[in-house]
Amino acid sequence: MKKFTNYCPSCGKERVYSSNTAMNYAKRNKTLCRICAKRKQTSLCIANTELFEEDSLKFYYWIGFIMADGHISNNRLKICLSIKDSEHLYKLSKELKLTPKIDRGNVCISFMNNRVIGELVDRFKIESNKTEHPCYIPNDLTIDQLKSLSIGFIDGDGSIKKQSGGRRGALIKIQCHSSWLSNLKKMFLKSYINPNGYAQVYITRHKDCKDLKEFAIANSLPIMSRKWDKIDLTFKTKYEKQ
Repeated sequence: MKKFTNYCPSCGKERVYSSNTAMNYAKRNKTLCRICAKRKQTSLCIANTELFEEDSLKFYYWIGFIMADGHISNNRLKICLSIKDSEHLYKLSKELKLTPKIDRGNVCISFMNNRVIGELVDRFKIESNKTEHPCYIPNDLTIDQLKSLSIGFIDGDGSIKKQSGGRRGALIKIQCHSSWLSNLKKMFLKSYINPNGYAQVYITRHKDCKDLKEFAIANSLPIMSRKWDKIDLTFKTKYEKQ
């Protein structure tokens, strides 16, 4: 039987194929041997965790985002966003030096780190079922740290839109499980349980929305453009003009 051989472009190991077609395909696409392919896949999941080991406002922004839209289990962090928000996830993946993947119409990143993720889980009490088991927001955060975390939470679990009636002002809304009420009160003060039993926040003053956006810009927080572009910083309500 004729033997069709090629060599792994990474380690040089000889590979044997069942047909000339399979061999030529491997040559064209420079496919790796099984060991090198597995090693490459593993390296893609090794994140640069410096972001999570510093005490920057950007760190607190991403913690707020993870509290709202991330998933941690067995010291593995996974975040999946819809394709329309892929640009936002690429900001985090660039920090972590990870390559996002497309999974069922979503863009995702995932990595495991027992020490770093384990410390985040312990500090912020992040459980796999965050919906009914809210995370812990430390009481010793500075005003700026708490504000950064709150802005990240808005990007993960909130919505920003224009006020009704064609008005130029914006409003911010957050609605989540009732168990999150105490956390929402820490972040936004004016929080309550709505008639449907959800914890809810409404920031209806345009100036308050602008203040959050201006803070995010001044501190170079990686806010989600799709949401925050709806807040017009040049617009002043009649109450601001007085």
